[in-house]
Amino acid sequence: MIQKLIAYVSRLSGREKVFFYGAAAALFLVGLDKVMFGPIWDEIEQKDEEIRVLETSVEHKLALLRYKDKIEKELKKYGKYLTPPKDDDVEIEEIMVLLDKLSKGSGDGSVLIKTKRAISPRDESVSRKYRVRLTCEGEMTSVLDFLYAVEGSEKLLEIERWTIAVKQEGSSVVTCSMEIARTVILN
Repeated sequence: MIQKLIAYVSRLSGREKVFFYGAAAALFLVGLDKVMFGPIWDEIEQKDEEIRVLETSVEHKLALLRYKDKIEKELKKYGKYLTPPKDDDVEIEEIMVLLDKLSKGSGDGSVLIKTKRAISPRDESVSRKYRVRLTCEGEMTSVLDFLYAVEGSEKLLEIERWTIAVKQEGSSVVTCSMEIARTVILN
């Protein structure tokens, strides 16, 4: 077979030999590409894709770690407010005592708490809300100072509803009704 091929090539003219050798070289390179270089390139592309997937995974995990650090910093900062809930009566009593303390220290005068009544706690998805209904009276500035002190207290109290009305026309003494809540995160 090789003898016939050599005899055929020897009969070709110079120009035909150049085309023949060029075609043979092209066929050799195509075969070499299919047999040797193709699988290597496929393997390289597969490894590149795996690397891209791993890089994306690592970036995602690094973002989570940065977020975790931020959460831990926030937990350290606000951890003192995340106390486990106590007995319902104890929680309500602490709120009542705090309200009494805040009413005595508000403004120039004091705010007189006329009535305070506990409302049954309301459970939410991950928390429990302890609520107190309160009626007080005092000078307008003292009542406003009291409202500000309640909202800024260390127990994280929140005034959910409130109304202020003048006790007598032309007087600076006002009556205030409000509903105060404290939210406790449940474990």
